[in-house]
This record gives sequence, structure tokens and C-alpha cells, in this order.
Amino acid sequence: MSDFVYPIEKRSNSEIQYHRDCAPGTRFLALDCTIRENSPIYVAIRRVCGVSEHQPRYIEEHIHEVDSVYFFLGNEVELRGLQAEVCIDGKKLKIKSPVTVFVPKDIPHSCRIYGGSGIYINIVLHGDYDSCTHQNSQTVDKSSPPFAS
Repeated sequence: MSDFVYPIEKRSNSEIQYHRDCAPGTRFLALDCTIRENSPIYVAIRRVCGVSEHQPRYIEEHIHEVDSVYFFLGNEVELRGLQAEVCIDGKKLKIKSPVTVFVPKDIPHSCRIYGGSGIYINIVLHGDYDSCTHQNSQTVDKSSPPFAS
């Protein structure tokens, strides 16, 4: 488009490491190095509607070599109406929107939206998501299939 304005693209969840396509809603990629060469950040947006509490896990625990931030914004008054489970460094946190979650670099984490409707925004302070991401080898259970609950 221009050197300053870029279209937001609908993308599959599985195009990035440790993510599956059984995620609720629709994932959009707003910015990364595939949209703007040498982008210093990755920004993804997920729009969900009526997510069930039985939503399966769709993100494996992983680590980024840079800080990242999650924003959970519901469709209700004052941005309420979205529920998620965020796992950070082995601690499971049940959260309700509106909320911001800061994930420090090198900390194992994952998240799962399990209720409501709204928007989830993920910002990673690196333009190439996969190159700054790896699996936490200390928590990998090779005896069970990936994403086992």
C-alpha cells in the first residue's frame, strides 16, 4: 500500500509454531516481517464470538526471546465479556476482560480463550515470530500427544 499503511490479513493459526487451527474465531495478522520487511514487532488480532467453555487448547506452551503483551477486550460494555486462561511460568490464571497480560522474555507461556466474545491482541517485540520462539523443553511430555489436557 505505502511505506506507512499496511492491510490487515486473515491468516491461519497453524502458520506459526506451537499453534493449531482449532482456535476459536478468526486470526488476523496486522504486522510482522512478512507484511513489512524488517518490522520490529509482530501484531496478531483474534476476533471470537460465543466461545464455548469446552474450547480445546490451541497453543502449546512456548518461550519468546523477547517480551510480549496480550490484550483481552470483550464485546460488552466497558470491554467486558471475554474469558481466558493464561499460563505463565507454570501458573494458570483465569482472567476476564478487559485485561492486559505482560509476558517477560524467556518465560514459558500459553493462553486459551474459553468463553465469551471479543478481541484478543498479541504483540511480540520481534518482527519474525518463529525466529524468536522455541518450545520449553523442560515441560515437554514426550509420552503424551501435543496439546493433551
